[in-house]
Amino acid sequence: MSRFRRFLLSQSLLAWVCLMVAPSCVDACNIPVFRYALERWQSDLIEIVVFHDAALTVEQRGIVAGIERESRNHGGTANLQIITRQIDDMTDEDLNTVWKKLSKATKSSLPVVIARSRVGRGQWLNVWSGPLADVNEIELLDSPVRQELASRLLEGDSVVWLVLKSSDEERTESTIQMLTTTLPDVAKKIKIPEGIGLPGSELFSAIPLDIHFSVLTIDPNDPQESFLVNWLKQHSPAAYAKGSPLIVPVFGRGRSLEVLTADILSPTLVKELSVFLCSACSCQVKELNPGFDLLIKTNWEFELYGEEPPEIPATVSASEKNFDEPILLPIPRGSDHETSTKSNELNKVSIRAIATTDRQNERLPPAGSHRLSWLLLMFLGIVVLVVTVAGIKPKS
Repeated sequence: MSRFRRFLLSQSLLAWVCLMVAPSCVDACNIPVFRYALERWQSDLIEIVVFHDAALTVEQRGIVAGIERESRNHGGTANLQIITRQIDDMTDEDLNTVWKKLSKATKSSLPVVIARSRVGRGQWLNVWSGPLADVNEIELLDSPVRQELASRLLEGDSVVWLVLKSSDEERTESTIQMLTTTLPDVAKKIKIPEGIGLPGSELFSAIPLDIHFSVLTIDPNDPQESFLVNWLKQHSPAAYAKGSPLIVPVFGRGRSLEVLTADILSPTLVKELSVFLCSACSCQVKELNPGFDLLIKTNWEFELYGEEPPEIPATVSASEKNFDEPILLPIPRGSDHETSTKSNELNKVSIRAIATTDRQNERLPPAGSHRLSWLLLMFLGIVVLVVTVAGIKPKS
């Protein structure tokens, strides 16, 4: 079985398991995905891990304390968590593995820092590493683009499309032009779901609910954006090195749906992703939705609700609902070259599947016929599974 077919089968199995064990994913909710995420999803904490050997000096402790003060967990507004670990006394198996890989890849003297972002349930992506002394030079906590991004989302933009410019100016300009001409037309054709204000679909902030998209570019040579640039490049380093600009649709509280390359972006895909993010939220459990959160220093609760935030029903996490973990078929790792050349195509399939599933959900009966909806959903999951398996031919 090819890696490509294994990938499709694993996605079908995951969709089927979600339908069987996650009723929260199909509870009636008429709020668009982007607005539900803005009002009800807390941003994931970005881990800033400091590895050291001897005790930290006064200056080094000051750097660590300065970052920690900005953390949401210590009265700040940045969605980060700082962790310090002495390398000869680590009991955390996960961080011990991270250190072993980092120590082989870096020549920096201790203490060194690694920043990592959650990109899935139990999965992390290392987005930056370097000496602790360099942290204050890379604009780790904040940058003009991230502040502009937060400002637009709080002003009511449904999705902000970030474009990381590449060395190929022609491809970059072509990509920006395609987005700026496609998005206004898409916005006109998308209708806000009916039923806003009904139980389970209340809005809590005064931000106007409207469909509006914007494009925000990032200059890779801007020193104030070095941390963000390095972060986004980690998702598609090979494609970016070859001159492909990177495109990131961002919604909610700085949640990135995916990092796309210009090679796979098209007006059709732009429309599909926009429709998904503006359609009724079909899965209220954040961990079961695609995407990852950017590190942004913004007091979202205050900006949305002021001094007296309303009582918003807590969003249930996947762990609190005790969802069964789906068992996915393993996808053997190919060579680095094979992985890099196929990753964009796999991302394309995954993103298209999201938009397609959303359109299928729109055709299901309304929440009133709950039992019939469940039967249809179960049938749909089984059909997808059977069709996928039937298309796999045994290796001769």
